[in-house]
Amino acid sequence: AAMIPGILNQGYLVTMIHQWAPAAEVAYIDTIFRAPVTADEPHSITGVVTEIDEQQGTVEIDLTVLNQKGETRVFGTAVIKLPL
Repeated sequence: AAMIPGILNQGYLVTMIHQWAPAAEVAYIDTIFRAPVTADEPHSITGVVTEIDEQQGTVEIDLTVLNQKGETRVFGTAVIKLPL
C-alpha cells in the first residue's frame, strides 16, 4: 500500500482548518507521525479547539488523523490567527 507523505498529511490538516475558518492564518503547526497513513483506506481528520485568546485573536487546535479502525496515525497542534 502506498504511504501518504507527512507534508501531504499536514496539507490535509491545513485544508480542514481553512474549510472551517477561511480567513485563518496558520501561524504554527506541529505534527507527530505515529504510524503510516496509507492511500488505499479511508481516514478521518478532526480538529478540536483547546484554547482561545481573544486579545491576540488566536485559536489553538488539537489535530488528529484516524484510520478506519479508529487508530491514531497523526496528531498535533495548530495555532491559527483570525482577523479581529
